Amino acid sequence: MNLEMIFDSLRSVQPGNLSRSIDWAAHAICTNGLTEQALAATENADDLSGRWLHARLATDARTDHVSLDACWARVVDGEGRDLPDALLQRARLAARGDDPTSAAHLLKQVLFCECGMATYLRAEALSRKIFSRVSHRKNVKVALLASCTTTLLKTVLQQLCWRDGLAAEFYEPDFGAYSRDILSSASRLYEFRPDFVVLLENWRDVALPEISQDSAAALKAAAGNQRERWDRLLNALDCSIIHITLAGPSYDSTLGLSRRSPNGRAYFLSSLNQALIELAPERVLFVDAESLAAKLSAPWEDPIQWSASRLYPSPEALPALAESIVSNIRYATGLNSKVLALDLDNILWGGIIGEDGMAGIKLGPPSAIGERYQQFHYYLKALSARGVVLAVISKNNPEDATRVFTHHDASALALDDFAAFEVNWTAKTASLRSVASALRLGLDTFVFLDDNPVERAAV
Repeated sequence: MNLEMIFDSLRSVQPGNLSRSIDWAAHAICTNGLTEQALAATENADDLSGRWLHARLATDARTDHVSLDACWARVVDGEGRDLPDALLQRARLAARGDDPTSAAHLLKQVLFCECGMATYLRAEALSRKIFSRVSHRKNVKVALLASCTTTLLKTVLQQLCWRDGLAAEFYEPDFGAYSRDILSSASRLYEFRPDFVVLLENWRDVALPEISQDSAAALKAAAGNQRERWDRLLNALDCSIIHITLAGPSYDSTLGLSRRSPNGRAYFLSSLNQALIELAPERVLFVDAESLAAKLSAPWEDPIQWSASRLYPSPEALPALAESIVSNIRYATGLNSKVLALDLDNILWGGIIGEDGMAGIKLGPPSAIGERYQQFHYYLKALSARGVVLAVISKNNPEDATRVFTHHDASALALDDFAAFEVNWTAKTASLRSVASALRLGLDTFVFLDDNPVERAAV
């Protein structure tokens, strides 16, 4: 096997599948004694696979943390976005160099990416090392009460809580004992005194046939049983409950009838979810499992994983579930973001207003891209109506930028939709500080949206 064959095989791999292929290529190169030759050939690579392979080989061959960090910093996608694997390598380098602040910063960047379960498992050991060495905003105690194995879910939740400034302590009952823990006031659950109780069950726990004979009675009984458990927890504990709604099985012999007939299992589960939402006391928060499942490219549930290890949902779905749980925790603890700071060019319209002018930017029909930007305007208006503060942080000519919101027929946003309008040529970091000061809000409550990777990195 020669280098050209290895390079050709890597170029054919899709970016999302590169990690394993890079490991295979590095192993093949080292085994065949081609390391120095491959390092030289990839030193100035301009493609993602070449830069990634160079960094991977350099990690095995060198010990200089500074030069290795520079290698991994070049491993970005075609849009200039950092890759979780590269950021994690840089975080490890910083930790080895006894720089916990930089390691924590880089690890947080990893956890803000859309990561698969494998990334969380790779990051677990490092996160444990640096959790206790960085500050956090609040302590929370979380009880995971589930009819499934929660070990992997806890792994993700720990890291996401830490990412968001929460030092989380977890309670997991013995497998299969969560209902007994709820019923027994002497159980370790009540000694633990959690701030949040996560209730995670699945469709099997309702024990319904595919077609029920008396679904109305079954619905009343299931809803009443759940309400009793909520009341028992809320009366005994000063906590919030995060209830995961039920998603149906991926297979059903009755097909569409299951959702159309009131006696069908899918219809029943949807009705039960809605009934619980209507019954829920104020301190019960929800994660919509059906909505999450619909957004995933992978199956929500893996029947083999369930049979083998009682894992629910699937490993591919666990990060999305954990994000929704932590979102509820942030909301209940007052740590949710409050301000959305927006760039303008290629964020609120396609093109550059200072170069393309009003007629040249893409905003609204008949341009398909312009229509998507207009829809984004409507989404932002809905966020604003919910109480999210909108701000503009842009390097632009103020007159050009203002004219879009006052004179462009397709703009769904007006100037008065923005609490701050910082359009100038100063550094965006300075503009953000200025807006934070004017609004009397901390920068940790801001979300920054910009198409320029250099600006994002600076912020």
